[in-house]
Amino acid sequence: MAEMSSLPYDSLNREMKFLEMGYLPELMSLEAIIAESLPSREIFLLHDQDFFRMSVCKPNSAIGVFSGEDLIAYSILRIPCCFSQPMPDNLGVEIYLPPEDLIKVAHIQAIAVHPDHRGNGLQRKLARAHLALAEDLGYHHILCTVSPKNPKSLSNMLSCGFRIEALRPKFLGWFRFILHKDLKKFHLSSARDADGRVEQIAISISDLEGQLILLESGFKGFKIEAQSGIIKVLYEKSRSIDENDPIPD
Repeated sequence: MAEMSSLPYDSLNREMKFLEMGYLPELMSLEAIIAESLPSREIFLLHDQDFFRMSVCKPNSAIGVFSGEDLIAYSILRIPCCFSQPMPDNLGVEIYLPPEDLIKVAHIQAIAVHPDHRGNGLQRKLARAHLALAEDLGYHHILCTVSPKNPKSLSNMLSCGFRIEALRPKFLGWFRFILHKDLKKFHLSSARDADGRVEQIAISISDLEGQLILLESGFKGFKIEAQSGIIKVLYEKSRSIDENDPIPD
């Protein structure tokens, strides 16, 4: 993988690079700015200095985006296993991955962007950078959590190929979507399904009970849309093939 620290990030002179211990003050400063901008504490779990210290101590776990000298966004990758054994908080357990796959899991633990720099696709670009890194390291089940009260972040992660596979009360009892991307599997959306055997349902993002029912029935969320002023999550499920179904040409 190319050294990100040697590459110009874009035409606005933003640069992406791995973060080390010397960037800990910048991370804590950015976290404080983000905390002040949150409309609800439930949207984003804030992290303490110990979390960031542990992250920057692990090679390539933390990626930052800089505008000039200022850190304006970061992404944290975490490997929830130790000595080839899965740890209890491995999100793969939440989506019922088989035991042998739990050691192939990586978490995108957090992505945050300075409020003045949102709307420029930085979250998606950081997610893709860490997806590429995780793949290079041999991990192929990539998971993350997103608040149902944060549709923008959810849309960003779904656009990177993640799928909603569970909905659980997590930190402080706050509900989180559990998103999964299998880097070895191609996800075929219903819009491109050739034989029409995909069932699709749109449901309000605030209807947690309805989404729990869909997820328990085998549906997966794949897209966000605004319909009649209501933000909805699109879920899909492959229908079982009945022996009387016509065989597509």
